[in-house]
Amino acid sequence: MWADPMKDEAAKHGEFAENPERECSNYFGKKPVKRLLKTNKLMSIFRGHQVQVDGFKMHRWGNKESFPYVITIFSAPNYCGYYDNKGSILILDEGNLQLKQYQEVEPPYRLPDGLNVFSWSLPFLAEKVSSMLYTIVKKCSALDEDGDDVDVKKVMTDDSNKAQESKMKKMQGIKGKI
Repeated sequence: MWADPMKDEAAKHGEFAENPERECSNYFGKKPVKRLLKTNKLMSIFRGHQVQVDGFKMHRWGNKESFPYVITIFSAPNYCGYYDNKGSILILDEGNLQLKQYQEVEPPYRLPDGLNVFSWSLPFLAEKVSSMLYTIVKKCSALDEDGDDVDVKKVMTDDSNKAQESKMKKMQGIKGKI
């Protein structure tokens, strides 16, 4: 349900109203919710997609002692690094309902200046690809000076084999010293 519940006072007697906050939805009140719950023999509606300071909100609409008509659950703490809200999850275990709240924790690593991983890695990737292409062109042009056709695959495979042989020799030398 993408629509949002009305504020408590308006919801008591409300049906539907435009939702200028989302610009693509409506607010709904107690009357249509009661009809939906009764028609479908449901006890409550559980929904998300709306920031809640405590990570959840019980929409009881008038009767503070009754089971809520609607429960909004929002699991993202400090949403977008801006709202300073708690996150919450709903646990339903053998008919028992429990809401668990949690705070934002510092992620293990943040990229500098709020960069995303793609923006951060593109310069590195471009540098490596450019270097690789430069090496290929350089080797091919050196081999092509005599005017013969150059087999790029063979040149690169030969260089790779030479590099592998060099690594193996270094490892053998290290093993001999241990």
